[in-house]
Amino acid sequence: MTTMTRRPASAGGSPAVAPPSHRGGTRFDAWRSSWQVALRLARRDLRRHVGRSLVVLIMVGVPTALLTAGLTIGATSQVKGAEQIPYTMGSGVAYLSRPDTVRPLQSPDPSLYFGEGTTAPTPVPGFGRGAAAGSAVTTGDLDAKAKAIGDLTGRPATWVMEAGGYTTIGDRAVQPLILATPEPERLGERVELVSGRWPRSTREALVTPFGAKNGLPTSGTLTLRPRNDSPSTDAAEVSIVGTARALNPGSPPELVTTGAAGIEPGLTGFVLFGDRPVDWAEVQHLNTYGITVWSRSVLENPPALDPADPNYPSDSTQSTDAQMAVVGGTLLLVMTALLVGPAFAISAARQRRTLALAASQGATTAQLRRHVLAQAIVLGGISAVAGTVAGVIGAWIARWVVRDTSTPFGPFEIPVWGVLAVLAIAVLASLIAAIAPAQRLGRLDIMGVMKGQSAAPAPRRILALLGLVVAGASGAYVLWAAYHPMAYSFLVALPVITLVLGSMLVIPTLLEILGRIGRLLPLPLRLATRDMARHRSRSAPTIAAVLAGTAALTVGLIGSASDNQQQRQEYTPRTTIGEAIAVPSDPSQANDLAASLARNAPTITWVQVSSVTDPLSEPTPSAQSALAVFALPPGCSARETAVLLLDPSGTGQVADEACTRVGTGYTSEGLIAFLPADEIVRRFSLSGRDAETVRSGGAVVLSRPGEADLTADGELTLAAATAIVDSDPEALGPDGAPPPLDPDTVKVASQIALPAVVRPLTRELMGPSLGSSVIVPSEVAAEQKWPTTATSFVGHSATPITDDTTATLQATLADRGWVELEQGYRDPTLLLTAILLGIFAALLLVVTLTSTALSLAEQEQDQATLAAVGADRRTRRLMAGTQTWVLAALGVVLGVVIGFVPGIAIAIPLTIDTVDPLTQASTVGGPVIVIPWVALLIIALVIPAIAGLLAAGLVRRSPDATRRRQ
Repeated sequence: MTTMTRRPASAGGSPAVAPPSHRGGTRFDAWRSSWQVALRLARRDLRRHVGRSLVVLIMVGVPTALLTAGLTIGATSQVKGAEQIPYTMGSGVAYLSRPDTVRPLQSPDPSLYFGEGTTAPTPVPGFGRGAAAGSAVTTGDLDAKAKAIGDLTGRPATWVMEAGGYTTIGDRAVQPLILATPEPERLGERVELVSGRWPRSTREALVTPFGAKNGLPTSGTLTLRPRNDSPSTDAAEVSIVGTARALNPGSPPELVTTGAAGIEPGLTGFVLFGDRPVDWAEVQHLNTYGITVWSRSVLENPPALDPADPNYPSDSTQSTDAQMAVVGGTLLLVMTALLVGPAFAISAARQRRTLALAASQGATTAQLRRHVLAQAIVLGGISAVAGTVAGVIGAWIARWVVRDTSTPFGPFEIPVWGVLAVLAIAVLASLIAAIAPAQRLGRLDIMGVMKGQSAAPAPRRILALLGLVVAGASGAYVLWAAYHPMAYSFLVALPVITLVLGSMLVIPTLLEILGRIGRLLPLPLRLATRDMARHRSRSAPTIAAVLAGTAALTVGLIGSASDNQQQRQEYTPRTTIGEAIAVPSDPSQANDLAASLARNAPTITWVQVSSVTDPLSEPTPSAQSALAVFALPPGCSARETAVLLLDPSGTGQVADEACTRVGTGYTSEGLIAFLPADEIVRRFSLSGRDAETVRSGGAVVLSRPGEADLTADGELTLAAATAIVDSDPEALGPDGAPPPLDPDTVKVASQIALPAVVRPLTRELMGPSLGSSVIVPSEVAAEQKWPTTATSFVGHSATPITDDTTATLQATLADRGWVELEQGYRDPTLLLTAILLGIFAALLLVVTLTSTALSLAEQEQDQATLAAVGADRRTRRLMAGTQTWVLAALGVVLGVVIGFVPGIAIAIPLTIDTVDPLTQASTVGGPVIVIPWVALLIIALVIPAIAGLLAAGLVRRSPDATRRRQ
């Protein structure tokens, strides 16, 4: 007898669940009453089965909390619309950018859309062209520009500058970001005084909480100087007169000053004050002067624009956010339904006797299904609400923790509709997980369950065949789409989902086959495999959850390993393996960097790597003299090559690439490095005649595969040429391109022939060559009087240089430069892979152990029977451990096999484009496919073994040997 047969209630007793009756009420009233009873019973089960409820809470609540926190943090971190007012204009009516060389096309909110027009902007009267090249910007210059902006807009204006500076705190070099404005108190909420007083001169400053975290003192004095100047010039003693919170559109400032004492000028804008707002028409008018405008009035009340308007805001950001929301919601739905599925399946299996008793008393199939679905609604709803609340609270805590860091955050904002959608998806996932157990109640064998016979019916072979067809077709499409970029889009996720779902349809048939094979195994294994095959309703969801998690992990591991291998093949070392390299953040700080290296790392021998500089001759706002030193290949003209190399616009470069391969001009690809001759001999392990050639002024030439020779008759020709180029930023064309070079200003200064030691460029020589094609002794540059500057310093030592040594050096250098120990390619994903393995291992263990714990609770009578007939604890433990091991192993192996297809499909587009490290040529070749066998073996072998051992330990020593009901 099954619930498919409608039977009247027994005459001898009242039904457990009343059959539907329409007397005195409508069909809807009966339906509502049935749901009320089901929900009341679900609330009772929630209190009675705390362990199962906690499992569902974790499986549903954790993903919901993570996604909710991500949505809330993302919404809070997006500072747009009226939220930008405190960060830009403070208490002003508008914030204006410095006039640009192109006319902007902006939306009412410039953060949503910003483009460039095709016409040149109108000059701002009285604004000026700026200071001469190489001269400092004074507060007087900025005051004059602010007056010009004020006269243009008819409002009081003040300048606001993001400046840089350099100071030393103990042994540390610090380069703080400085907010400079003549009257910071006028900016209102953009600069809020916390303690002390406002600065009254350019030699007073306020320190922000972010600056204090970076080591700046909150009282006393500090010495500031421009970052591009040497330590001995333009230093200013600045007194700290208080602390303040300061906002900025980008990184938060660390100091607030009123002028240019000891700072390096940077990005400048202007704040307008007054009672008259800047409307949208005035914003568009100011755009004609090359000015981008953030208007308080427009940001608070944006005008309605026609989509055809060139200033219409782009919806690319909203489209990307929508796609991310769809992806996140889909993942939450699928993963949560699979993870929580075993809990509902086993819960329904445990209640078979209760449900069969209710059915025997007249309960309909619909009422039984509502009982299971009500548990999903109650448990899923509570878990989703708890996860949502935890996610919002976690996001608020994260916002509070990072409020004074470099991460820009706006006011705390909860995306209500997004959070409600996540909550609804979580509840829906719980319902979906409970649908399959609820549907199986339609085939509930009442008499069999009452007798203790609850074997599942034979699986439908047609479903297994359908699953194989769907999985095969989906896998073939995913692999085909990987080689066709037009098809490899957002929609490729659907075939991946059908691939996983199709494979799940095969699981019941595999369990049946496993049960048949189990007859040949020893007793504990036979009992375990038979129990799994008989109770497929609880075994299949567990395997499906493990399969999905393992498949996702396999996809990530294959894609990461393949991309990592391609990066290893393309890696270019900066110097010889085992050496350290230090690069100044600006060439003017090279001497300071060298002194710091010698002082803090005296056991390391540091050698200067130099390049030819471009010195200014007669610095003016519009012209400077540029110098280029270049290798002259056979058959090339020195003057024609110099014209191509020194032309900042790059005109004609394509036609003469063979002549401009190596040089120090604007358009050269290869580099020339200058090193002491003895260092060149050491780096390339030269000996005999080659060493003598270099010490006598010869050069080392590295020939790349497929390139013509740079030398002729064993000699390399070097030429030096100068030209007058226009360096004024305001002389750029409408598209930002510099004006072309006047060939008449090009002069060839010198041309010399050097003996050459030619070596083919190999991967082993990429480090010693420092990325250069030609290495010339610095003694030659000194003899030719070519001006050079240090581009880096390479250090070697008799004892190995350690990471601790370079870390200590970096702490003393701060932003003056960076130090790196060359150790060859190091896998950046190693830690991430270990973390992912740990997370997924814990997740898979939780899923399998949850299933095992619930299964053991259901098997109490079976365990008692086995103990009663003589089965010792070891046999019962072997049975439980083997059952868990088989569940985990089958799910893991299937997940790895299924994950191979999308993993390879992801690796193909990631690695199909490659760059030859020797020639630097981009090619489209065969993809790099790497299977991380070690990680996959750990998953396939270790995780099931751990799950089995833990499950064996859950078996009780002495089960209750209660008498079975007949």
